Amino acid sequence: MPSFRSLVVPLIGLSLVLAACGSDDDTSLEETATSIAEEADAAAEDVEDAVESGDLQTQLGEDDLATLFSAMDAAGFDDIAQAEAFTFFAPNDSAFSQIDADTLADLLADPEQLREVLRDHLLDEVVEAGELSDGATVTSTGGLELTFDLSGDTPTVNGIEIVRTDLMVDGGVVHVIDGVLLEA
Repeated sequence: MPSFRSLVVPLIGLSLVLAACGSDDDTSLEETATSIAEEADAAAEDVEDAVESGDLQTQLGEDDLATLFSAMDAAGFDDIAQAEAFTFFAPNDSAFSQIDADTLADLLADPEQLREVLRDHLLDEVVEAGELSDGATVTSTGGLELTFDLSGDTPTVNGIEIVRTDLMVDGGVVHVIDGVLLEA
């Protein structure tokens, strides 16, 4: 993926050309170039800060996790940003659409309960897919027992398909799942 700066450099060049081709104000071409370069540097630093701060959405940039990120915001869920090491089983958009509408509405209306559900998707250690073993059970930070079944074509956690594995982010790993881990 190209860096932010490599995408901005052509825009700076275009801006300089446009500024030279008919700017009527007193701002010199050099001042315009400096201003644009400073803005590009500030924007690049903002992106780097977001990645360094553990902003999962910035790091993953996954379109099919929009509902998850909205739920995390609604719950004030910052456990990942505060974790030194973690594994997060991230429900995709399809996962949330499978929840009964009333149950989902209740969850979204109760940030504390939603935060607890999200904590059930979080481990306080890094566990990559290759480290999982069939039948293994671990306890999430929310207290939910997670059991892995690796015997079929698609691995599962508590019967929910793990659809993408080993998305490495600062401090941890994310595995995308096609369901929401809810206590029975």
